[in-house]
Amino acid sequence: MIDHLTLPVAHGTSLFYSGNWLLINALILLMITDVITGLLKAISKGQLWSKSALNGYVRKIGYLCVILAGNLIDVIFQMHGMFINSFVLFYIVGELTSVLENAVAMGIPVPKLLSDKLMIDNKGEVTHDEDTH
Repeated sequence: MIDHLTLPVAHGTSLFYSGNWLLINALILLMITDVITGLLKAISKGQLWSKSALNGYVRKIGYLCVILAGNLIDVIFQMHGMFINSFVLFYIVGELTSVLENAVAMGIPVPKLLSDKLMIDNKGEVTHDEDTH
């Protein structure tokens, strides 16, 4: 008899992650980079033990929980990574944005095209355009 837990592994998927491993590795690397740049930003502003840092760590754990849940949906409906890859790409964009915000806040030059498109001011804060709602 075939064990239902080993069946996804036999087909090259996993109950923990069935998507593109390059994407999940990129996300984890960006999460680490975001934590490091966030710590450097906090040190430079004298706010090392801030509540926002703790919220950021909790948010990252939440990302991973959502990815695990999304992966189960992907495996159950045999979507071969299409569903979970979209989740991971979404979080990659968020982490990239956060790393850029941290860099700008520390005074690290970021190409104007990127900061304009992401609406990041020279303090690393996201600005809101009055024309867009």
